[in-house]
Formats: sequence, structure tokens, C-alpha cells
Amino acid sequence: MAYSVLTEEGKKFIRKICKGTGNSLLQGTHTYALPYTTPPLKKLWVCNIKDPNDPTKTIQNNAQLGEALITWFEKYASDFQLDANVIAAQAYAESGYRAWDFPGGDSTASGINQFVMLTTYWVIVQNMGNPPSKATMLPGEIAEINANLKNPRSRDSYNVLSSLSKDAYDNRPILHQNVIDNPAIMIKAQCYYMKFFANNSDSLTSTSLFCYSRGTYMSPTYSRSIQKCDAGHPNAKDYKTEGLNYVLKIFGILGDKDNWLVGKGLGKDYKPAPEKIDGKMVYYYFGYDQTKEPLEPGKNLKIGPGYDWNPYQANVQESDHYNLQNDITETKNDKVVEELSKYEKYKFIYFPEKNYIRKPTAKLQLVLHHTASGGQSAAGDILWWEQQVAVSGDRVSVSFIVTRDGTILQLFSTQYWAYHLGTTEALIAEYGVQGIGNEALNSGSIGIEIDNWGGLINRGGNWYPAASPQSPAIPIQDVIEYKSPNYPQGYHGYYAFQRYTNEQIESLRVLIKAISMGSESKKIADALKYSGEAMWGTYVGGKWLANRDAYAQKPGIWTHVSYRPDKSDCQPQPNLVDLLKTLQ
Repeated sequence: MAYSVLTEEGKKFIRKICKGTGNSLLQGTHTYALPYTTPPLKKLWVCNIKDPNDPTKTIQNNAQLGEALITWFEKYASDFQLDANVIAAQAYAESGYRAWDFPGGDSTASGINQFVMLTTYWVIVQNMGNPPSKATMLPGEIAEINANLKNPRSRDSYNVLSSLSKDAYDNRPILHQNVIDNPAIMIKAQCYYMKFFANNSDSLTSTSLFCYSRGTYMSPTYSRSIQKCDAGHPNAKDYKTEGLNYVLKIFGILGDKDNWLVGKGLGKDYKPAPEKIDGKMVYYYFGYDQTKEPLEPGKNLKIGPGYDWNPYQANVQESDHYNLQNDITETKNDKVVEELSKYEKYKFIYFPEKNYIRKPTAKLQLVLHHTASGGQSAAGDILWWEQQVAVSGDRVSVSFIVTRDGTILQLFSTQYWAYHLGTTEALIAEYGVQGIGNEALNSGSIGIEIDNWGGLINRGGNWYPAASPQSPAIPIQDVIEYKSPNYPQGYHGYYAFQRYTNEQIESLRVLIKAISMGSESKKIADALKYSGEAMWGTYVGGKWLANRDAYAQKPGIWTHVSYRPDKSDCQPQPNLVDLLKTLQ
């Protein structure tokens, strides 16, 4: 979760909620008593909050509270290097900025950030187990929160479910008042707690939010955190659903301009309704709007028509900025990832599990593709693959993408697989061998996509992407031509291609070596080598042919044209061919 100040939209959001001079955010009474009190209390709770600009005065109205919240969200987000918008949206999701609030039922949560009593103890009093010399919560702040409590340094004094002590029940109303009088301390604690989760989940915002709501089921990827929740809680299904809805609500506050998520069950009042100001409808949200093109860098929310909301994908940072240098998720002993993690241009990103098959299979082949797209990142290709499940039901993708700058993006473990070859029954009948079908060919191979426009067409002396003729012309230094005498008919229908960059060639070397060193399959480790000129397809009798050895699952490195004569990836660029030959 990268540091960011509040957006202007975020400030407008906070001021909208805190508009007016009434005291509803500073005082109030629920229709039910404060839970877990001795005796139960039902009373008007009044906050006595110090003004951050003049600590000798207390905040008198909602508007003053709003300005104070803006100050505190930005201050503590800066101190802990978090996104102030996420922190502010999270606090609103918890309490609607009602400083005195408590949820009722069997919860002991209190205040703007809704810390339960035990969390207050862990984060503020105990300082998350840090020794006093490294304490993040200062002694004066701790004293403000535990003032007048019985046995304030004891864990049992904050645990209302404990059979060991009555102190927690007596402490509940006192602690509640201390919390609602000190939102600055509680927002600092909120940021401290969020930073704790962020540090343990590679700063992935969605993981941090889920774990904040559902306990410390932390893992370097969001999916693994949720799986831990599934396995570790007796009411796993409801517990997980509540956590996912929590993430959904917060990201809706951040990015759902048109209240599209109301149809997903959040309810019409989960954030302020739009209003007409000077003849224009004004929507209140934090400005993280991803329904526009091009997508703004750093805000990958994927909310709105055309996006199938998946809380597993929620991440404020662009997903291809999610860099995993240490442990991978899928297993603790993924040798390929362990090897790749040593490479500065390697990133393991989250890819929805519904888009690939989580079934370990032995790998015999490695297949090179190129994307036939020309973006500066692979985000568009990843999104297209994600959408294929909803469009066609097909789980089409590859394990790796190598971007133009040489970054290696890994979408899922090489132990698993997805459909990437596009082999048909007709092709298998023509080139295949008995007993080796479409599933075996796809599950037995590792796919690598190279980010590249692929085949080019000439128009007015310039070369343009055949896949996107209206795109700008490819600079001539990035064009490689295939012509007579070696390619009198061009290469698979094209006389020119966009070059693979030197950075991509070098990263392919690193990637193939890592797969070879880390592979559990000795066959692929021993045979990741050049498969000969036939791997680029063979031109016979006026047409291109696929390769029968590829269909027979002969171990080695192949290209998409080895299986699909109608394709043109990859092209035999000389330095790519040289690389593959040196792997032997």
C-alpha cells in the first residue's frame, strides 16, 4: 500500500459526511445498551475531543471534526507510509465517522475505527508485542486510552469473554469513553495496525483490509490469506464472507462513483447519495475511478459495468506492481519462484484462481508465445484473460508474461496449468498421437508470453501492428523483416514483426534457467533446449505446418506455431534463436 495524501474528492467526501453544526457525530444514543457492561448502560454518549489546532479547546461541531479527521488521516498515513484514502474510507466503513459509535450485538468495538477491546489492548497497550524501546504508541497515548481502568496492563482486563476476571466488564464503559475522546490516538493505532498487516502481505491493500477485519490470516497473497481464514475459523464461510464484504465496501467507497455496487448487495446508503449542485450531479467517493480509459496508474479497482467484481483482485496499487521477493503463496517450496526471486525484474502478481486449474501436473514442454498487443504493461492482457471465464467459460492464460522492459510477471505456479495452446480436435487428428489429447498437451506444458505486437503490415512505407492497424507506426529500429531469400513467403503470413527487446531476451534466459533449475520434472529440466528449426513451423506445399514432435509431447522448448500453423508466435528473431541454442 503506497503512501498517498487524501484526494480532493476524499476531502469533499469527509466534509460531506461531517457537514453541519449538529452533534450527531460527536454524541448519540443507540436504541440498545452498550454491550458487555456492568451494569448494562443505555445513555447519551458525548465525545470530548481535543482540537488538533488548539489542544486547550474541544471540538464543538461536526464540521470541526471533519477538518480534524482530514488532519489526522494525512498525518498518520504519512508517518506510517500508507494511503490516507484507504485509511479514511476504512474508518468511514467502520463507523460513518460517528466518533461515539459502537455496533451492538456481541461486539466490543468502539469509536471511529471500531477497535474491539482486545485489539485496543494488543495494538495500543501491548504495542503489538514490541519492546518499550521500539514502542510505536507513546506512553502518554497509552495513558489516555487506559485511564481509570482496573488493572490496565492485564490482557484479561480487556477480554469480556474471560472467566478469569470481572474487570473487563467494569472497564468496558470507561474504555469506550476513553476511545471516543481520543480519535487521534485511535487513528494512529489504526495506521499502526494496518502497517503491521501491510508489512506481512507485501503491502497488498486488499490483504491488509481483509486481515484487519478477519484476524491475522496473513500471507503474501490475498487468495492464500482467505484460504487460511477458511481453514482456521470454526464459522469459516460466514467469517470469510463478512471479510470479503468489508473489502468490497471500502473499495466501493474509494472507487464506485455511480453506486454500481448497490446492486451487489451493499445497500443504497453505504456512502453519501449524489446531490445536485449548481445544476450538476455531484457524487461523493474518493476518486479512485477505474471505469475510465486509460486506467490511472496506481488505482486498480476494476469497479463498474464491464467488470465482474472479484474481491480477490482488489488492490489500490496496479496489480503488476505487486512484487514478491520472498515467499510465494502457493507453496512454501516452489523452487522456480525461489530461483526467480533472486532476479530484480521478477514479480509474482495475483491472478484469480478461477482462471487456471489448481491441479499439479508434470511438465514436459515449455511453449513461447507473444501477446500480439503493444501496451507498456501487461495489464490489458491479464484483464482479457480474466474476462474469458465470464465470456466463454475458458480458462485461458499462461504462467508468465515478459514485459517490454524485461519484467517477468508470474500469474500462477508452474505446478498448475491453464489452456494456452488452442489445439483443436482437427489438429490433434492431423498431427497428434494416440492417447495424447488437448488437456494433456496444455497441462503438460508451461506457457510464456512475450509482450509484443507481433506481425506488422506496411502502409505508406511505415509498419503498423496487424492486430491494431490504427495504432501508431512501429519505429523502424523496432522492426525486423522476414523476406527473400530465407523467407520468400514471409513468416506465417507477415513480412515484418516488432522486435523482441534485448531486455526481454535477457529475462527469457533468466526465466528458462530458473524453470530448468527449479522444475520438479527431471524431463523438462534436462530437455529445456532448442528443438531445432522445426519449432518455428515448416512451410511445405504453399502452407505452414505444425510439428508432430510437439504433439507427441517431446520434451523441450517449443513455440505456439509448433502447434498452430495459423499462428505466428513466436518469430525466429536471430538473438532469440541464439539464446535458445546456447541453452543446450
